[in-house]
Amino acid sequence: MRWIESTFPPGTFVVTESYGPELLDPTTYWKLDRDVRAAVRARKPLYAVQPLPMFQLHPERTAPFYDLDLYGDADLVITTSDVRERYEEDAERFPAQLAFYAELDRRLVSVREFREGPGPVLRVYRSPEARPAFARRGLASGIRPIESGHELSGWEAHFYSSLGINYEMFGFREEAGAAYELGLHYPRPDEPGLHRSLALGLARALTARGDTVAARAVLEREEAAATIELDREAIRAFREALR
Repeated sequence: MRWIESTFPPGTFVVTESYGPELLDPTTYWKLDRDVRAAVRARKPLYAVQPLPMFQLHPERTAPFYDLDLYGDADLVITTSDVRERYEEDAERFPAQLAFYAELDRRLVSVREFREGPGPVLRVYRSPEARPAFARRGLASGIRPIESGHELSGWEAHFYSSLGINYEMFGFREEAGAAYELGLHYPRPDEPGLHRSLALGLARALTARGDTVAARAVLEREEAAATIELDREAIRAFREALR
């Protein structure tokens, strides 16, 4: 979205529903070859982007992620009409999602509403606090666990992996480690890369604070727990490198 890229500096923390703006985020950036990264960042600003999940089946399972307190470091929150209207059409089924929208109106500032082409209407909220963008702040609000009492959606590990990468990319290693550690406590879908992301991320955070013994212990534990060979190999390689 050109308006965001021209208005908000790199390192802004953006929480967005599906069909939101296509911004360069750390998860995408880390997948690029090293020699490509510099060229990409010369053309596009890098933002901390935390997506709100959307489920075609059992959409009520997104409820635990619709909690504004999970995003204390967010500079912007973007809702999209395609998602929002889906929830607003059935208030009884989606009370948490509608409470989230009410919280946005009460606690944040609505700064823009517009449509780009035939796509959904986007509503952009910003933090009312006069503070630097996320990447320029010396302190972070920290990582909060998802409230208990909700049925597990299967997306929790993804959520904390993405959150950890956002914090790690912009230098908040303690918070990144906390996010990765939380993600490892949730069931993980049987797909390549997710377990590796969480395990290696937590090991990097522990190593960064000088605790290589704990990092090796985490890697040993997660290597044994890995169900996908590619993840197991990557975890083993990192553990051996720490020797």
